[in-house]
Amino acid sequence: MQNPYKRHQPSPPKWAEPTRIIFLLGIVTIISGIVFYAMNTKNSIQKYNSDVTRLAEAKKRAANQSPTNYVITSGKLNLHAKETQLSDQYTKISQEIFGGYDKPEEYHKHKNEITKYFSSSGYQQLQQILIGGSKSNSFVVPTKNTGVRVAFSSFNPSSNRLSMVVYTTFDIDLHGGDNDNSPHKGVCYMNITYDLKSDSAQSITIQNSTVN
Repeated sequence: MQNPYKRHQPSPPKWAEPTRIIFLLGIVTIISGIVFYAMNTKNSIQKYNSDVTRLAEAKKRAANQSPTNYVITSGKLNLHAKETQLSDQYTKISQEIFGGYDKPEEYHKHKNEITKYFSSSGYQQLQQILIGGSKSNSFVVPTKNTGVRVAFSSFNPSSNRLSMVVYTTFDIDLHGGDNDNSPHKGVCYMNITYDLKSDSAQSITIQNSTVN
């Protein structure tokens, strides 16, 4: 026999069930977004730390090798290197750093176009054309080779001298012979001192090493 005093439980309205489903889906979406953002941030940090570590290793290896000095005077490139592979290596670097002009004559023709960013008034412009954040004063140069990076070491307005470090990775035959056809992944680590008054790079020191 049923209890006549037992209260009858009313059934939920028809709209309650879809609302609960939408609410649960919203919670799942928010949680998924948080997890995705955290993983993406973690991967970005790991990528940046790996890049910093790679540069540090390249600098350490380069320090153990004899540097090859290059001097630019009035837009003319004087190579002080007997090794053919180093000349070829600089050609590849200059194609990226100096706007794709691989010959000193071409560089001289377009000198004003290239060096306008190295004047004291154009120093801010130079930073504006660089892509990337300012982590450790490291910037990514917008060239075809996205591995090219520039790190400003110092800028002295009184002496109008801009010192910078440029490094990049590329494929090159470091042995310089026809017997070895397998390219190596190379790193070029360049110390550049730029005289803004004479509008020319006084010296470029290129140190070579290999990674991986």
